[in-house]
Amino acid sequence: MRTAPLLAVLSFLLTLSLPSFGAQTSYIPEMQYLRLSADESLTLDQALADNRWQPLAERTPNFGYIQDPIWLRFDVTDPERINLLEISYPQLDSIDFYLLRNGELAQEVHTGDRYPFSERPVQHPHFLFPFTLDPASSYEIVMRVATEGAMQIPLRLWNNRSYFESASVESQLHAGYYGILITVICFNLFVFVALRESVYLLYVLSTLGYLLLVGSLNGMTYQVLWPGLPEIQNRAMLLTVPFAMIFTLLFSRSFLRLKEASPNLNHLVMFLIAINVATGIATFFVDYSTGSRLTVALAIPGCLLLTIVGPVLWWRGNPQAVFYTLAWGALTLGSAVTAANKYGLIPNNFVTAYGMQIGSALEAILLSLALAARIYHERQDKVLAQQAELTALEARRAAEL
Repeated sequence: MRTAPLLAVLSFLLTLSLPSFGAQTSYIPEMQYLRLSADESLTLDQALADNRWQPLAERTPNFGYIQDPIWLRFDVTDPERINLLEISYPQLDSIDFYLLRNGELAQEVHTGDRYPFSERPVQHPHFLFPFTLDPASSYEIVMRVATEGAMQIPLRLWNNRSYFESASVESQLHAGYYGILITVICFNLFVFVALRESVYLLYVLSTLGYLLLVGSLNGMTYQVLWPGLPEIQNRAMLLTVPFAMIFTLLFSRSFLRLKEASPNLNHLVMFLIAINVATGIATFFVDYSTGSRLTVALAIPGCLLLTIVGPVLWWRGNPQAVFYTLAWGALTLGSAVTAANKYGLIPNNFVTAYGMQIGSALEAILLSLALAARIYHERQDKVLAQQAELTALEARRAAEL
């Protein structure tokens, strides 16, 4: 059992090195961008002729939550090796891809998460655009991107063989993460069936919520569960956040016995549960952009509260709060990093994009240990209670004699 957190930490450290794979056959190009108003529409020729193009200061375009469409353009160098463009953010609604050869349109692709998954050039959670270049010609890629969610466009040019070699490593890490959560869900569901204690069912639903949330963020649920239903993918992105928060708050309330341990904190947790229920209902009546910002913004207070609850009860002498504090510290840090990334406050990289995934894996492991410790302590308490009863019974019999 002690090796599980160590393995999680090693997996985390391994993820830090992911961007270096295939470094010699991939690069982030120097880009120019054109930002339009939400009601402004340009054709490709009009966009190319526009005089408002500006150089992009950061390596990874991240404009936060905006409604304006963004045009990007950049030259393709090293045509003998580069033949693939990757955009590693699956939540972009619409991407218009144009490859220009010597100034003439050579290839055109339209995709995004508002299109059926089967229409993508490559069946992959990320947006991949393969192309073939002639070393004797000059090439430029122009793209128009529009989305109602966070406007971040982490793109990189690759040699396709190097990309899939690198992606296979990342896929293995994702598989390990999903495997951890699925194992945690199955184990605690089995314990719930055996013991009939609601705290285990609440933890199963909480972990399931994070599994669906991270799967939606990574594009896996769209590829595996509903590839032909883009409207469900967008709805899932809005509902999984309040779903995860509701059952996480309910689990925390039950696990820490807040009703008896701290009535004031219990009332605050119940208030946040009601807020998240209302948020989930509200997502059916607001546009995606508003719903996305609302769910992310209202998830942060719940995470912060649960991070505070653990140390408070730990200070009051609750032994189970130790594991809980460590678990929610990891999850809150990861969630805060991901939320800040979505708002464009910090640069986009593997750690900031997958902070919630890393934190939730550590949280799942630590809380599973906490629940196992809970079973052990409850059994110990029962044994001690039985021993006390036997001792008292023997004392009464001795007194009668």
